[in-house]
Amino acid sequence: MPDGMDNRSAEQTFEWPLDCANSLQASQLQSSVISEAVPRQLSARSKPLTASIVSTAAKIQDLTAFVRSLAPEPGMLAPRFFLASLMPRFCRPCVVVVSQGSRVAGLLYARERWVAGVPTGVVLGDDTLGTMVVARPEEIESVFQCAVETLLKRKAALRFRVASDHLAILQAETAKANAEIHSYREEFHAHLELPATYEEFLAKFRSHTRHNFCRYRRRSESAGNEFCPDLTFTDFCAAAKTLFPKETYARHESNFRKCVAMIEAMPSQIRVGLRRSSGEWMSLAGGWCTGDRAVLNMQLNDRTYARESVSLVLRS
Repeated sequence: MPDGMDNRSAEQTFEWPLDCANSLQASQLQSSVISEAVPRQLSARSKPLTASIVSTAAKIQDLTAFVRSLAPEPGMLAPRFFLASLMPRFCRPCVVVVSQGSRVAGLLYARERWVAGVPTGVVLGDDTLGTMVVARPEEIESVFQCAVETLLKRKAALRFRVASDHLAILQAETAKANAEIHSYREEFHAHLELPATYEEFLAKFRSHTRHNFCRYRRRSESAGNEFCPDLTFTDFCAAAKTLFPKETYARHESNFRKCVAMIEAMPSQIRVGLRRSSGEWMSLAGGWCTGDRAVLNMQLNDRTYARESVSLVLRS
């Protein structure tokens, strides 16, 4: 997600492109659900785990009941949010459903890269916000292990962003699959720790940055600009469509639609804006809250107001 921010301290993440040596089977390109038995057990007395790869929106939505059984309000773990995060032009869903007998043990959310409308067998997964694996805490490791093993058997390559604690599992599974593994360290999202009050927040900065925060905010207020802290989703979408063609850092329209869809899929939304007294929008920011985190996944700034630092004023 572009411009993701939360109020935890920065956490180091890793990206693991996993290149599997197995060839891609033609039958894989046609089916939407692939079953794969995996000889993995959660305990000595438990039944072995099995895994299916699901790639249709309807079947993924059917998993909502399972996710809600783990969290009444699943937020970013919900199938609806996962589907909203996809860009259909470039990828299709690839969700690994791990079961133990008739019981669903967990899910791994991923997506498969498209090229000219044809799936490539390259699977992408992102766990930087802790939303890639859905399972009970004591079963997350087994579910992740089973899902990775299944993907290595059925797909051409894996490219994951994961936390370092998954390193041992990935190394073990790629070794068993006779696959090459390449890794590098990466911090994908910007993390900003927020104190209890705005004054404490300003006190963390050096004098020059603190001066700019105060100066540009006062200048904006003196000009009669209005901060709108809680737009309705309908008004936010209408304002965003108006501002999008004028934004400072132009993005592809499909990415813009994805960001809006992700906001809509979350129950606790952030929809704020800055506009002139005439009603003309200068800046918008959107995202959501989950637990003790506020995540911003989009901000649109009118490029004609660059000298007014509307991005800084809005976040202030």
